[in-house]
Amino acid sequence: MRTNSDANWTEAEHTHPRSDAHALDPKLQLLRQVSLFEELPEESLSALAAGATLKPYAKGRLIVRKGDASRSLLIVASGLVEAVLESQGTELVRLCEFRKGDYFGEMSLIDGAPRSATAIARLALAPLFPRTYADIPNALPANAPIDSLF
Repeated sequence: MRTNSDANWTEAEHTHPRSDAHALDPKLQLLRQVSLFEELPEESLSALAAGATLKPYAKGRLIVRKGDASRSLLIVASGLVEAVLESQGTELVRLCEFRKGDYFGEMSLIDGAPRSATAIARLALAPLFPRTYADIPNALPANAPIDSLF
């Protein structure tokens, strides 16, 4: 029921805006938080998100191994990833940790060299967001060189 205080009420002012599918896309939300992509226009971010997948990894699961061939970038969507190197047989030396919004594998996009470290999921679930080199140039504006991202 309307009261007199509602006299200036209009339907347009009180309807909720239509939900935009892009605004709800978790992959797009993640890309918006990654410093590597902060200069990209929304259309490019949407194109990158459209071709990406979220892949869960259980705690302790190997994500990439040192020496693996790869041309992909991985972005941590949640959880924790640890980069390690093997030292003196089976002992692992911790290099660094990656958390939500951090990325790794960018060097393989640039030089095509094998992975320089092993990455292991350290929390129960660490979904990652892989991108292949071939996908990234297609999502960038025509005048943006791929090396402008790095």
